[in-house]
Amino acid sequence: MSSSALQIKPEDISTHEKRGKYTISVIDDGLTGILHAYFFAEAGFKVFCVELEQTLADRIMKGVMFFPEPNIEKAVKNHVKSSHIIATHDVKTAVSQSEVIMITIPVKVDEKKRPDYTQIKNLCKQVATCLQQGALVIIATTMGIGSTEEVIKIIEDASGFKVGSDIGLAYSPCIISLSATPVETQARIVAADDELSLNSSATILETITPKNLRKVRNIKTAEAALLFKAAQKNMESALNNELAAFCEKAKIDLLEASEIVNSLRHGKLAIPTFSDTGTQKGISILLGDSENLDAPLRLTRASQSINSELARRTINLVKDALHNSNKTMRRARVTLLGIAQAPDRKILPNRKVNELVKIMEKRGIRLGIYDPYFTKDDLPDFQKYVKKTLNEALEGSDCAIILTAHTQFRRLDLKKLKILMRMPATIVDLEAVFDPRKVEKEGFIYRGLGRGVWTR
Repeated sequence: MSSSALQIKPEDISTHEKRGKYTISVIDDGLTGILHAYFFAEAGFKVFCVELEQTLADRIMKGVMFFPEPNIEKAVKNHVKSSHIIATHDVKTAVSQSEVIMITIPVKVDEKKRPDYTQIKNLCKQVATCLQQGALVIIATTMGIGSTEEVIKIIEDASGFKVGSDIGLAYSPCIISLSATPVETQARIVAADDELSLNSSATILETITPKNLRKVRNIKTAEAALLFKAAQKNMESALNNELAAFCEKAKIDLLEASEIVNSLRHGKLAIPTFSDTGTQKGISILLGDSENLDAPLRLTRASQSINSELARRTINLVKDALHNSNKTMRRARVTLLGIAQAPDRKILPNRKVNELVKIMEKRGIRLGIYDPYFTKDDLPDFQKYVKKTLNEALEGSDCAIILTAHTQFRRLDLKKLKILMRMPATIVDLEAVFDPRKVEKEGFIYRGLGRGVWTR
């Protein structure tokens, strides 16, 4: 090790040349880990991208990886070629040669939606045995309230070092937004219970997050704040979903109603979408904490229940529309358009897509899937359904469901769709891509989340 990360000052890493003297190990969960490896390599650091699966490390070293941003993927490949990023399965070697160790693997959630910290605790114990004095550990994954304190004790017991004097430990999860906002400009917190850990971790992170980095002097408070943010987003989503269901029954267009609400002072109302809010893991962790503390979070649990109904509500929209066209669910041909988690980005399908596909399979629906950002090889779980072209996916289809508002789908020609699909066909628009009136004027049956304006 070149020098102590715990004592690092901004002037020590003020240039790319100076940063090149430091090595950072990013213990990877996939997207989050590769993203950090990219940022640190771009900033000038040497980076170990530590994969817990040997096959993933091998794929990165061969330049075979899955990343939603083509420019970042290309840059990572270049950094691998120049050895600024080295992908490895060897935790011991990487950690022992690094001044900074960032852990991005997520807390697992079991089938009962309860957080399971076994993997991350075992990993921290393994990391601790390889740490050098002066190293800095950054936990960059969402944790339950008080869980990082347990990690600190594990690391101190296994390493023999004291956090805050011998080594540093900070908490700074990266919440990857699927919005168009660049990740490096999004707000981020870094928390530690001692000044040395807080200042050194902030100095490191400011090289990749120059704006909107907030220092928090209590890890437990930071853990709670991030979980509360997830709860807030989840409740907003639940309200949107609940009002949407109401509007569908009341024959009201939620899109028009939300525009009126948002024109009023302090108005904030969105229409629901099938896109992932990215809050489910945080909600599961928070509800797990509430059970342990015997402090029920009734609104949070209710919002989780409401949001979990979206796949089944979509099926009901399809069923109702097919019924109006004298068709049945069984043997109907239904095409899912856009299964990425965000418009015009290659981000793997969310859990709601998986649930929707499973329900359709059970209902006997003949399924087709098309997304311009994926091939069959990208989607092994859905491989038998994936179509190469939009025309192939829609030909003879009874129903098209728009799950993601890709630009290609916003430009769909309804007259051409009439030729391809088996009329009277249905369009289930979960992203408010179309004007319902124009869709019905062309002879389609329209359904959409909160769009209770259909006439057929």
